[in-house]
Amino acid sequence: NMLTWSIAKVCFRTKIRGKKNLKKLKNAVVTCNHINKYDGLIIHHAMGRRKLKIMTADFNNRKGFLGKMMRASGILPFTMNRECIKKFNDAVSHYLGKNTSILFFPEGSEWWCYEKPRPLMDGAFHYAVVNNKPILPCFITFTKNGKVFSNGIQQRHFTVHILDPIFPDKKLSKSENIKIMKEKNFAAWCSCYKAWYGKEPWPNNQVPTKN
Repeated sequence: NMLTWSIAKVCFRTKIRGKKNLKKLKNAVVTCNHINKYDGLIIHHAMGRRKLKIMTADFNNRKGFLGKMMRASGILPFTMNRECIKKFNDAVSHYLGKNTSILFFPEGSEWWCYEKPRPLMDGAFHYAVVNNKPILPCFITFTKNGKVFSNGIQQRHFTVHILDPIFPDKKLSKSENIKIMKEKNFAAWCSCYKAWYGKEPWPNNQVPTKN
């Protein structure tokens, strides 16, 4: 829609790399680093005409303009309430069965314009495995455009990297697949970071253990 296009192209001058990887899939569990409150819309733009739902914390299902825009973009609110978890699980399986992709932010929390990949939680990989769907890792990198906001923060342009899909292995158990797919996703993000910024994200593998 016009709002998604405006945010992606006008606000963040978003560029997209790796569109060829979309052609390999009907749909997938999509993952992305969580770096902006509009990054779900950025990925929606990158996916083109493909159907996409966005897993989000339930507080994003709010009143007012932003809440309306979030719902219009296709959010799937999640909460730890047992009944809601059951409905969420059913909704994920329903949409994945209807050639709709679902976007997760496996880092769990938003760190505004944070460049490095952070440790990942299991959720996205669990849903990929139990629904026999691939993971499609996406990673957003930044280019500073030389302009500065009134609060002193440098403006950034976004590049969405659509990386190679990661498929579950039918020979492995559920827990093994979750572990391996999560590790492959993190490694793909780290390789993307290194290629873009020209340095290791975590020298000597000193990755923080918590977000």
